[in-house]
Amino acid sequence: MAFSRKSGKFRLLGQLSSCGLVLLILLTISVVAFPEAAASQNVTLTFRSSTQSTYPVDEFFINATASAPITGPVKLLWTINGSGPYTWDGQMTNGYFERSFGCSHTGNWTLWIVWDGNDQYSSAQSNAVSVLVQPAPPGSDSSLFVIIGIIALVAIVGVVAYVGLKRRKP
Repeated sequence: MAFSRKSGKFRLLGQLSSCGLVLLILLTISVVAFPEAAASQNVTLTFRSSTQSTYPVDEFFINATASAPITGPVKLLWTINGSGPYTWDGQMTNGYFERSFGCSHTGNWTLWIVWDGNDQYSSAQSNAVSVLVQPAPPGSDSSLFVIIGIIALVAIVGVVAYVGLKRRKP
C-alpha cells in the first residue's frame, strides 16, 4: 500500500491487491469458523475400597469420584503381587463409579482407575488402593457345611420313608 501526504492527511493511494484481499477473507473465515479449541480442564479421581483386607471370593465394594461431573468409559486396573496389570472396562456417570469386586487369589492386590479424557476434560489416573487377600481360616469353608447339611437331610428323608413303608406292610 502506498500513502501520500496531502493537506496533512494520509490518503490511501492503492487498493488492496486481489491476493491480499483473498488472504484477508480466508483469515477472517478461519477465525470465525474454526475458533481455537478450549483447553481441557483437569480432573482428579479419588479411588476407595470398602476394605483393606479380605478372603478369597468375598466381595467388597470399590468406588471412584471425580472432581468434575464426567460421564464415559473408565478402566479399572489391578495387579496381584506385582503381576499385571489386569483390566476391566466400566462406566463413570456424573463423576461417580462403583462396583462390587471379588478376589480369587491370595496376595497383595493393588487397584486403581483411569479416565482417558474427552474434549472437555483431560485424562486422569486415580490413587492406588491396596487390598490384602489372606488365605481363608481353617474350617471357614461354608460349602462343606452345606454339603454335610444336604447329606444329612437326604439321610433323614430316607430313614423316614423306609420306616413309613415298613409299617404299612401287613
